[in-house]
Order: sequence, then C-alpha cells, then structure tokens
Amino acid sequence: MIDDVEHLKRVIRHMDGVRNAAMIIIDKLLDDGDIDLSCRVISEVNKHDISKLLSSKEWRYLRDGADINEKFKDALSHHRYANKHHPEYYKDCNMMSHENIIEMVCDWYARSCEKGTDFNKWIDEEVPKRFEFDTHHLYLIHKYAGMLITEPFRWIKI
Repeated sequence: MIDDVEHLKRVIRHMDGVRNAAMIIIDKLLDDGDIDLSCRVISEVNKHDISKLLSSKEWRYLRDGADINEKFKDALSHHRYANKHHPEYYKDCNMMSHENIIEMVCDWYARSCEKGTDFNKWIDEEVPKRFEFDTHHLYLIHKYAGMLITEPFRWIKI
C-alpha cells in the first residue's frame, strides 16, 4: 500500500483532474449562457472527494494498492454514500441533479485519464450495466461526456 504522502498527492491530482475536466464543460456552458449551472458545478467540484481527506476510514483504507478487504469495501461504501456525484448516493440515481451528473462524468473522465482506460467504453458498456439511468439521464451523461473528448463520441442507442 502507498504511504500517506503519495496517497495525498494522488488524491490532490485526482481532485485537480476533476476540476480541470469540469472547467472544460463550464467553458462550454458559459458559451451557451448557462451561468447558473456553471456556478453550481464550480461549487460542487471545489468540494470533490473532500470526504477522502476528512473521513478517517476513507483516508486509511481507500487508497491505491490497498487490499480489497472488508475495511476497503466499507470505506468505499462510505465514500459513495457520502458524495452526491456517486449514483449510489441516491435511492434512485435518476434523482441526480445536472451539476452532480457533470461532476460524476468529470470524476469518471479523471479516473480514466489516471488509469489509462477507455472513457468511451466505460460510458457505453459499464454505465448501463452498473446503474439504472433513464433515457434522459443517459442523454445527459453522453452530452457532458461528449464535451470532454476530442474524438466524436460513439453515441449508443437509448
């Protein structure tokens, strides 16, 4: 397992990655004149994953290289149920606000960049398997994800 200094550096880099991705979307929202949503997104992403720093169980057990054991699973569950950008926070993930959807998409994008995984594939294949988003929310996910990528997004039929 990584030490505390490296863990903090990785958390900070992730938080910065989410904010940087959000700024790409915010710039496009502002071009469309959506100041209200832009302000709400800024407010949310500036608190992104703060529970990783404030919760002792998340700090201690939710880190790269940690053993996937009960303590890790408990910390992950705590994280998901403490943060509105995780679909698991809601009884019905279709209750997510636009700003939380944007933060969620930016979170997925940042993790994809960090891990070198395929962001399009995650959206196309994993999201429908893991979450029960309705057509409208899938549209929003694709819309905001499409704002982050330079290649044309492979829209799935919804």
